[in-house]
Amino acid sequence: MITFVSIDADGTLWDTDAVIQIALEAAVKELGRLVPSAGDLKGLSSGVERTREELIERARSTPLSLNTQALEGISLEAFRGVLADVGMIDPELAEHVTTVFFRHRWAPSVLFPDVIPVLDQLRDRYRLGWLTDGRARPELCGLQKRFEAVVCAPDHFDEKRNGSLFQTLLDLVDCEIPRAAHVGDSLIDDVGGPELIGMRSIWINRDGLPNESELEPAAEIRSLYELPDVLLSLE
Repeated sequence: MITFVSIDADGTLWDTDAVIQIALEAAVKELGRLVPSAGDLKGLSSGVERTREELIERARSTPLSLNTQALEGISLEAFRGVLADVGMIDPELAEHVTTVFFRHRWAPSVLFPDVIPVLDQLRDRYRLGWLTDGRARPELCGLQKRFEAVVCAPDHFDEKRNGSLFQTLLDLVDCEIPRAAHVGDSLIDDVGGPELIGMRSIWINRDGLPNESELEPAAEIRSLYELPDVLLSLE
């Protein structure tokens, strides 16, 4: 019998690429408001996005480098660098627009429409856990009081694909592996990770993509609305 369900955040509860774009546009719009001479705002947004991706990828190559503080610093460094490229060396301005970026990055308005109704339904039957490779937390996203335990990979200098974080989460709630299931959108992280410790996984494939990997989730869904019935079927 399944008693505990862990759920991924980015890509599962919201469209990550769309949310980051919204946050970047908000930050750059604020920059344009404060500095009308900033120039091509669209170009600045693209530059920040590109620099962030490069810095994150570079950090991934260094063991134990992607903790929460590092991720926050990466965004700040990206804004500083792009501002410097256009002649605006202003640390306070960079910090301000980075703050605006993160304020919109976790805005609850960007949740997929199936998130809150399904989470509230699941709480009647299951204990819920939050497990993400990012730094988002439920209370930042309008989802407070819905999760019994929260694990953010950067706080543990680890990634879901390594498997150990799933055991970390289960230990927090004193749940045995056979009584747990994980839900997420990434085959590598949300199916492959749980598989390493023998935990069942449910792949949420919102876009109906083909599974071209060798990983086999216990179930596949297109929407969280399908999740309650699928969990019952796995029991």
